[in-house]
Amino acid sequence: MPPIKLIILLSTLFVFNLSTLPDKIATNYLDNALKASATAYVAARGINATISLLQDIDLSIGFVSGSPGELLDPVNDLIERFSNILLISTTSLGIQKIMLGISGWLVIKIFITLLLSLLISHLLLINKTTLISQQYLPLIYKGIIFSLVLRFAIPIMAISSGLIENLFIEEQISSNITQLQKTNESTARISKLKGDIINVEPEPPAVTSSNQNAFKQDVYQQLKMNADIMLNALSRAATQINPTKKIIAEIKILEQQLSESISTITQLISLFIVQSIALPLLFFYLILFTAKNIYRYEFTTH
Repeated sequence: MPPIKLIILLSTLFVFNLSTLPDKIATNYLDNALKASATAYVAARGINATISLLQDIDLSIGFVSGSPGELLDPVNDLIERFSNILLISTTSLGIQKIMLGISGWLVIKIFITLLLSLLISHLLLINKTTLISQQYLPLIYKGIIFSLVLRFAIPIMAISSGLIENLFIEEQISSNITQLQKTNESTARISKLKGDIINVEPEPPAVTSSNQNAFKQDVYQQLKMNADIMLNALSRAATQINPTKKIIAEIKILEQQLSESISTITQLISLFIVQSIALPLLFFYLILFTAKNIYRYEFTTH
């Protein structure tokens, strides 16, 4: 490369090294990706918690009893696996954010600034004086390449992944997460119905000392209170039927919604794997591959 073009390239790298723009763009992408992953994880765990709650409910109608939540076991297994993938996705994004913070350390910036300043000065004064011995010049080049990989590998990886996501998969992730949240809201309605299921066991009213005296003094009053207890138990038994039927109806609706959301969950699994695992690994490999080949290049001493 002619010295003038090399000087322009090194000067551009000098500016980008001191600039915070690449770090801000990468941080913004990682924050949005973490937010999306966390939102999907909360919705998935909410659905999983409701299904687990339903599996603990035993409904009795006549002589038939059972747990309607068992109907949702296959979907629950898929959601649990989806939650595990989301946890891996969130962990991957968190690691990238930590590495992004490391790449922006002041020590790395200062080291790159010194090397670039030294090399640019050497190229500007190459016809007048020699700032760097020819035997050390290739080492300076390789030191700059190694430092630039530390400085820009993670920002470039995050920005490239964000660009691909914005062009192809961001809208799909957003719409699928919205659908998952709607399903989670539907499950929340059912979890509130658990408190409507009551045991039809006679519960005598609180008996005070005055009532005890009344029992002892008047047999008629005692028989009347026993009759009230029986009527209350029958009343509770009658009101228990409607909540039970309502819960069964809601569970059937939920089962249909979850069956329809299977495609949503499978799409989100694919999208999050591409977003937080496949794309970062691909771009990181390309960066390392390019840097490795440049590092092996035998730089001339002029």
